[in-house]
Amino acid sequence: MMTAHHKQALEMANLALTRAKRPEIKQLAQSIIKDQKSEIQTMATLYKTAYGTEIPSMTMGGGMNSMNGMNGIKMDMNTLKNAANFDKEFLRQMSAHHQMATQMSQMILQTTKLPEIRTLAQSIVKAQTAEIGQMQKWYQTWYKSNL
Repeated sequence: MMTAHHKQALEMANLALTRAKRPEIKQLAQSIIKDQKSEIQTMATLYKTAYGTEIPSMTMGGGMNSMNGMNGIKMDMNTLKNAANFDKEFLRQMSAHHQMATQMSQMILQTTKLPEIRTLAQSIVKAQTAEIGQMQKWYQTWYKSNL
């Protein structure tokens, strides 16, 4: 599920490279792409080592365009693609998306004993919590309200 989740973040970040107006958003998108591609590769390697096969394809909540989060926030690529203020909508959706990833990672930290998976989950929590904090600061500064 985390691989599918990361692939949606890549889709959102790639869209930001062409649609975002603020350079800070484009820089964040580049960082997300770099980090999450690396994490997807790590997950694929761990899965293949454990199960001897590739990670099966999966959809979440009826597809990537309508993925419902654990906390009920709907990730909507169509809303993002058509947003009048792309940067504002990107911050809103990516912050919620990252919060979901940190929740998923916290859950795995409570259940796994495998050090490689624990390390990956801890890394996701640390990196994405920092990015959430940055996105919240930008949102407050640029839009004078809280995410």
